[in-house]
Amino acid sequence: MRVADYIFRTLADRGAKHVFLVTGGGAMHLNDALRREKRLRYICCLHEQACAMAAEGYARIAGSPGIVSVTTGPGGTNALTGVLGAWVDSIPMLVISGQVKRATTIEAAPGIHLRQLGDQEINIIDIVRPITKYAVMVRRPEEIVPVLDRAWEECRSGRPGPVWIDVPLDIQAAELPDTLRPGAEPVPARQAPDHALLREAVERLRTARRPVIVAGNGVTLAGAREKFRKLMAQLHVPVLTTLSGIDLLPSDSPVFFGRPGILEELMPEVSTGRTALRFILFCAAVALVILAAARPQFGSKLREEKAQGIEMMLTVDVSNSMLAEDFEPNRLERTKYAIGKLFEGLQQDRVGLVVFAGEPKVQLPIT
Repeated sequence: MRVADYIFRTLADRGAKHVFLVTGGGAMHLNDALRREKRLRYICCLHEQACAMAAEGYARIAGSPGIVSVTTGPGGTNALTGVLGAWVDSIPMLVISGQVKRATTIEAAPGIHLRQLGDQEINIIDIVRPITKYAVMVRRPEEIVPVLDRAWEECRSGRPGPVWIDVPLDIQAAELPDTLRPGAEPVPARQAPDHALLREAVERLRTARRPVIVAGNGVTLAGAREKFRKLMAQLHVPVLTTLSGIDLLPSDSPVFFGRPGILEELMPEVSTGRTALRFILFCAAVALVILAAARPQFGSKLREEKAQGIEMMLTVDVSNSMLAEDFEPNRLERTKYAIGKLFEGLQQDRVGLVVFAGEPKVQLPIT
């Protein structure tokens, strides 16, 4: 069994179904191993950027990491834009790139200060490290076991994102024992939230006269999209969505009031002269914000409105964010688990969260 065979067999064992690729000589053993693994369907793209972007879209819909296979040099660099998209939007992605033989990489000849030694060679790991959670070149055949285990865990756990494994040609072809098996599949850590803070959040929202919910990619990352939609239908609280949460609610939902920031939709004007979206932010007293990470395009909108009367912001945030630092909010647990628990608590204590129930968007009665 070659290292290349081990990679795709292990991915299939862990439930992977599809791989997006552009073939190339620097990935010849990877390409062959993928062809041999019948549990995986390979999707041949015309450009590596398309591979990475297709994998990003696939991960969003399928809820599992998008897998990309490319060759060395420009095969890797062409994929960077799609990888950056996955990095920014917290999308799980695994990129496996071919590389020239170890003997013809520039690290094999450090004393002569070359920019390139092997044919179509580039040090792709140093290029992608700033936009990946984990990036490594496999230098010994036996390293593939812990490297692949860690890559699979990193791309899915915590705040998800892309990871990159670079495999030189001689490593791809290197033999491993047929009996070799990966370790137990890592289970992403699930940290229990602070139940006292959750109870406080539920109570604050339950008694709020002017609540608003701002929903983003954190809902999707938590696997809570359906639970979110059902809860919003019950609560009748105004909902704003971010760029990455654009599909959480249909635009004609009676509780949807627009998208703050760069995608702000102009809603019917109200008596204040503001759009309904800005009017809600202006009048809100308590805001529940569910994000993967806040960005200036969205956070600036809340910064403008905070002085107008937002008394408390309750955040469920997967990462340290600009929004959290700016507002010093009451910190719920920054984990996916907390979102589900918060929704459960709101479902149990939903009395009082009906300020805007049944009212036309243009009237927005504020008590």
